[in-house]
Formats: sequence, C-alpha cells, structure tokens
Amino acid sequence: PARSDFAAGLKAYGQGNFAAARAQWEGMKPTDANKAMAHYHLGLMLVHGTGMDKDPGTGLTWLRQAGEEGLLLAQLDLAELLFSGVDLPRDYAEALKWGRAAAKSDSARARYYLGRHYDRGLGVGLDYHAALGHFKFAAERGVAPAQRRLGQYLAAGIAVDADLENGLYWLELAAEGGDQLAQYDL
Repeated sequence: PARSDFAAGLKAYGQGNFAAARAQWEGMKPTDANKAMAHYHLGLMLVHGTGMDKDPGTGLTWLRQAGEEGLLLAQLDLAELLFSGVDLPRDYAEALKWGRAAAKSDSARARYYLGRHYDRGLGVGLDYHAALGHFKFAAERGVAPAQRRLGQYLAAGIAVDADLENGLYWLELAAEGGDQLAQYDL
C-alpha cells in the first residue's frame, strides 16, 4: 500500500476529497514528519463535520493528540472550542489547561484566552489582577479583544486606578482592529 503522508492529505483536502484526506492522515506513522499537523486537521474535520458526519468525541481525541505533540494551533483551538462550547462540550478546566500550554509559546492569543478565564472565574478563581496582566500582554501584541478588555479595565478602574483617557485609547485601537464590542462601547 502507498505510504500515508501529510502533503497528500492536504492536497486531497484542498480538492474536496475529504475521505482521501482522512485516510492519509489516519495512516500516518508516529515517526512521520507533520503528524501533529495531520492530527490537528483530522480533529477539526471530525469536530466540525467537514466532508463527513460530525464526530466530536473522535475529533477531540485527535486534537488532544496534536496538542500533546506540542502543536500550538491545536492548543489554541482546544482552548477556544472547549471554552466556547462550539461543536464540543464546554469544559473550562480543560480549556484553561490548553490555554496555559499555548501560553508557554508566548502566544498573545493564548494569553487573551487565559485573561478570559481569570476575568470570569471560569475553571480558575476570579482574579482581576491576573486577568489584567494577560489582557495587557495580548493587547500590546495586537489582539483586538484583549485591547477592548484592557480598555474597559482602565476606563472602569478594574484592578487599577481608573484612567479614562488610556482606556479610550485601547478601546479605539480594538475598534480599529475590528472588535465589534469595542465599536459598540465607543
């Protein structure tokens, strides 16, 4: 039989041949290059039902495997999907775990995700100071939702002395970055 590989699976995926992509990616050996990326794509296909019936449980298994293999994209998607409960059961504790794993790579998006947990006390104790630190890190690196939350914190004096001028600066930056909630706040 032909050897499975990531590129062949990606080509099949791009051509809309999802069954062939799945076969390529499921057949990869543990030593194959790009196996984490294959596991990630396969997991998303199954979670979202791309070209096949949805199978969130199996998709989650593949995404976790990619995350454990250190793939940042998988860690970020696990953090978001499990936090939001879109196509997977909501699980704040596991979402926090994956957010922390992704944050080890200095991912600004991951730091925003961690800020949301502390901001709302979901999967972790409510801690506005920790949330502020995560939002600030992510905001300074261009994550629009983090810019919005930082602006709201500053304008309202949450965990810091109120600073309306600086708060408005961050809200305007978030609005310019396409954050609709920041646009509404302004």
